[in-house]
Amino acid sequence: MPKGIPNQKSGIDVGMLKPEEKRALALKLLGETDTDAVEAIRLAEQERDTQTKLDMAQQDEEKKQRSEKHYWIEIPRRSPEDTEPDVFVGAAGVSYIIQKDVPVPVPQSVLNVLDNAVIYSHVPIVDEARGVKYVKKVKYKRYPYSRLSDATPEEVAQFRAKAEEIRKANDDISIGQEMAKVQLIQESMAGQEEPFIPAYLREQEESPV
Repeated sequence: MPKGIPNQKSGIDVGMLKPEEKRALALKLLGETDTDAVEAIRLAEQERDTQTKLDMAQQDEEKKQRSEKHYWIEIPRRSPEDTEPDVFVGAAGVSYIIQKDVPVPVPQSVLNVLDNAVIYSHVPIVDEARGVKYVKKVKYKRYPYSRLSDATPEEVAQFRAKAEEIRKANDDISIGQEMAKVQLIQESMAGQEEPFIPAYLREQEESPV
């Protein structure tokens, strides 16, 4: 195998080095001139490695939850004044957006989160027989739901496929709207001889005295 050209500063044949050896040599040479740059590289690589581990852990958790038993549930609106159309649920780092008033298949992990999401309220109680008034602490589910039935893997796959189609269609609509806006702006600018500048931004001409 032909040899490469030796590095003039280190005297090492760089062409014969492995990728990880080249990297270590480059950092060593850089550290001799710029220690701040080496530290910045180290921190960036550490952040990258940490994010990679988090992504892998999340993917493993997603696979685990996909293999769990699923159930069809429905989260109703609290009242006609309830303007929140969806409920966000995070289960062990995996995010779910559950639409209200619509049957949705979810894994057992999501049900565990919903069951543990509770709020407490203090309700005044009047016992007329005893002539006693007191306050009772009552626990409510933050997002009460109805469990309709078990969801088969085929039903879950069909639901996800349909949801993905809707998401892509919405993305295409958003992109189309943005492109239309850009085209309108370009046509509007092309029709103007000079760009419009508000009066308060124009330079004031000095009037002769």
